[in-house]
Amino acid sequence: MIRHMHRRAVWVVFVCTFLPGCDRSEPGAGPAAQQAPAPAERASETQPAPAATPTSPAATDAGEAEGPDHTDVHEFAAYNATHTYWLAPTIELIQSGEIPREHQRIIYAILARTNEVLIHRMRGQEGNVVYLGPGGHREAVYDADGELVEDGFNDGTYNYAHPVREPLVHFTSDISPWIAWGLSKADPTSVEDRVYAYMGDLEGGIRRAHGAVPLPPLADDHAWDEPGQLQALAIFFRAIEAGDAQELFGLFEPERELTDADLIRVLTALNAGFDEVY
Repeated sequence: MIRHMHRRAVWVVFVCTFLPGCDRSEPGAGPAAQQAPAPAERASETQPAPAATPTSPAATDAGEAEGPDHTDVHEFAAYNATHTYWLAPTIELIQSGEIPREHQRIIYAILARTNEVLIHRMRGQEGNVVYLGPGGHREAVYDADGELVEDGFNDGTYNYAHPVREPLVHFTSDISPWIAWGLSKADPTSVEDRVYAYMGDLEGGIRRAHGAVPLPPLADDHAWDEPGQLQALAIFFRAIEAGDAQELFGLFEPERELTDADLIRVLTALNAGFDEVY
């Protein structure tokens, strides 16, 4: 426990990197972003994907801009999450309006701006670069030498939902199962390791969402009717409650400045809440 608490105080040294072809927001301007390596050291993060090969995004995702229909997968993931993590009571609170719609909008905004970089740099593999195919489904990870990463825990995976266009469904169908079970039975990382890595990426999402304030409002008749949307919100609200991380929403008050101290407190609390949920 002491080991975990020690490492949970260093999120702000993470670099908010961007997935080529995916991120559409501006980089954060906070201290963490200012600590980024020099441009020459980051060149590989902004280069086009490697030439097309049978395993590269340029080859495997060509012609899949819209992507196949994964409705059945989303429905199964939503059902599984609801019953595995006892989400029904929280889902009812969301649907009844007892959980403020403003809070729902904030979670959506954060997830829509959360890049998956640090979850592919686990165990010190800081040179790994993530490439996302044009359809948002296929991704590949290359190391600092330009070699495809296949170490069993940092590998690129297939996304059943688009990370940017369908952030809530993506969390339920792709991120949540990975947090719970890893890439495979041979994945050597623990749930705590994966939650911690995801918090690092979530830091970037919080920074970019904060930079987009005021956030677009939800329509009065908006309903989270896609399979997996309510489940993703419910997992976050359960984690926020379990970790006493309600300060997250205060970060989005008008003219509220975002500081490293804010992020350390919120991410430490949210990390504890995710550990509790999973």
